[in-house]
Amino acid sequence: MQVKVNTPWMAAKAPDYPEVLNAELAFFGRSNVGKSSLLNALLNRKQLAYTSSMPGKTRTVNFYWMQGDYYITDLPGYGYAHKQKNTDRFAALFEDYLASGRMSHAFILIDGRHAVNPLDVQMAETLKYLDIPYSIVVTKRDKLNQSQTHAIETAAKEAFGVSDDELYVVSSLKGRGIERLKAAIETMIQLVKAQDN
Repeated sequence: MQVKVNTPWMAAKAPDYPEVLNAELAFFGRSNVGKSSLLNALLNRKQLAYTSSMPGKTRTVNFYWMQGDYYITDLPGYGYAHKQKNTDRFAALFEDYLASGRMSHAFILIDGRHAVNPLDVQMAETLKYLDIPYSIVVTKRDKLNQSQTHAIETAAKEAFGVSDDELYVVSSLKGRGIERLKAAIETMIQLVKAQDN
């Protein structure tokens, strides 16, 4: 996986989205789930996606144009907003993107240290309703022991209705599980391209 354009295309509303490419893989998750760190690990860049200790830092849809002409898309973290107007603006941003029909596949990130959150389940249900395929990525594997890892894997499969092949447990810090996720993304891209030909 290689980035074609170093600077992401940032859009706050649908009319500002870039042109549609061969495929688009979108990453969703609650604030502070480790999404930016994961994207940096996947894209082999230390600070391409901005990481912050302050929740809710990402406030636009960020499109990363990849070699092979597809996008990795970073959505703002949900479940956190300082003010009601931010909540309303984020809701509109998500609604616009979900309604755009751009997504080939979605990844929902969940923090492995915590129980499955209803907001994440709600996002999965929305994607299912829209007939958008999705996978679950459990982050911060380096913070879990073996029994905790097994417990969150079991809980995630039950809560989201995913199989082992649709579940990824990763550590952006240690690199664990990153290569498996990269390989899955490459396979998805090839399948989408094959369907379009």
